[in-house]
Amino acid sequence: MRVIMLNGKDPYYPGEAVTVPDKAGRLLVREGLAQEVCPECGAVLVHESGCTSCYSCGFAKCG
Repeated sequence: MRVIMLNGKDPYYPGEAVTVPDKAGRLLVREGLAQEVCPECGAVLVHESGCTSCYSCGFAKCG
């Protein structure tokens, strides 16, 4: 899973996109330490109505 570490939240990778195991990535996102990255274009993904979407390229995953 690709995530972007939020500035000031991680002393090692602030503001950088990093690849982490899926379980760790979900924990980082849930705890507000990172945001999930679109696998197609690298933009930040948005979670709404049970789906994960990318406003930049139109990528969507539901369920």
